[in-house]
Amino acid sequence: KKNEAKPVNINGKARFFNVARFSPVAKGQHLLLEAFASEKWRDRDWQVSFIGVSGFGKTYLEKMATFFGLADDRIRIIEHTENVLDEMINHDVLLMPSMAEGTPFAMIESMAAGRPALGTPVGGIGELLIDNKTGWFCRSVDVKDISDKLEEVWQQRSEWTRLGKN
Repeated sequence: KKNEAKPVNINGKARFFNVARFSPVAKGQHLLLEAFASEKWRDRDWQVSFIGVSGFGKTYLEKMATFFGLADDRIRIIEHTENVLDEMINHDVLLMPSMAEGTPFAMIESMAAGRPALGTPVGGIGELLIDNKTGWFCRSVDVKDISDKLEEVWQQRSEWTRLGKN
């Protein structure tokens, strides 16, 4: 069924997602690619879907994934979709490494769908995330801080469902 609540997957392939137009200056998708390119992620079972990226942004994101040495099966680009909620409920954790943000409606929607989120301290993200209670809150927009928090996300996989419910 469409929009049927699906449980967060804490076993098997980790299904991360980012919902945003492609904008390295504002949305920070390149920071995720750099973080996932580290050695520790090579042997883990994961995939990240970028939802809403199209046109030039899609091509650029694909080139950046290649630059960081990320295999095609790790990065999924989903162009415009009429029902973003269908995509959200087929993923586990929202990754929002924004460098500039207002109040992120995508974060509100994904949290309402029971998905925990990782976010950076910009715009209204800090009003939505409580570190280790509703998700993971990075100290800064620096790739090292995002990478460290992403590692925490992985290590706390058994907590994803609880954080999503919170």
